[in-house]
Amino acid sequence: MLKNAWNYLLLQSVRAYLNSLSYLAPQAAGRLAYKLFCTPRAGRPGDTDTRILETAEQQTVTLAGQSIRLYHWPGTGKKVFLLHGWESNSARWKDFLPVLQQQNLDIWALDAPGHGHSGGKRFTVPLYATVMREAFEIHQPEAIVGHSAGGMACVLYLSQNQPDFLQQLILLATPSELIELADLYRRTLGLSARLIDQMGAIFEARFSIPINTFSIREMAKKIEVPGLIIHDQEDDIAPFADAKAIHQNWPQARLVSTEGLGHSLMGPEVIEQISQCLKSEMLSIK
Repeated sequence: MLKNAWNYLLLQSVRAYLNSLSYLAPQAAGRLAYKLFCTPRAGRPGDTDTRILETAEQQTVTLAGQSIRLYHWPGTGKKVFLLHGWESNSARWKDFLPVLQQQNLDIWALDAPGHGHSGGKRFTVPLYATVMREAFEIHQPEAIVGHSAGGMACVLYLSQNQPDFLQQLILLATPSELIELADLYRRTLGLSARLIDQMGAIFEARFSIPINTFSIREMAKKIEVPGLIIHDQEDDIAPFADAKAIHQNWPQARLVSTEGLGHSLMGPEVIEQISQCLKSEMLSIK
């Protein structure tokens, strides 16, 4: 109870400070709001998570100027890369690993910047996509699986690259519009709409992409590999409509809905769908 009260007071203080600062010093308020938006509050593995990660071969490499932890569970089959989402880490796949290892898949995962055992304090989808690109150039996966922001980064990567080695993409609970996530952040913290505009100006200056046009739905038009979209009807972070919008622009994918699993999509039916998809030999239009 004391911790909840402290968190509430902290939230109220941040809200009041940022909203006031947006009038007095708009640019400074925008920079601070953007910094908070890109700073994960969680994502470090717990003791149980650490044990599953210790079963992997591990290495720390520099990708996109970041210290990135890679995990490898060797197999002789298809090479698969697993990409976690916001405020998570590679241990999120612990329930998936036993099934995928039974297929003798060659499994790789990495911790995103500012997450797990990787370095850095900030996270953005464009940065994550750059980390992926450099990792994929080295390891050349035949399939990639991305959850949430990991799925967004996968689509961004494929909108800018068409690798010959990739055969399949699997998206889990992937949001469609970045501006909607920014608005969720605004509503959660109780921030003014002007702060989102100020954040958007910073995002556009850094990545040359207006935040309100950073659309995974639109980027999906450029995906040339087949795949699978899994999304829960009750997802409270990325509405199911996001999955339908992405699917409309990526007709080579199969859309599967679940109920009651929420945004995490932790359930045996999801694991089974991924397993069956990775067993299949899909045909690309390339």
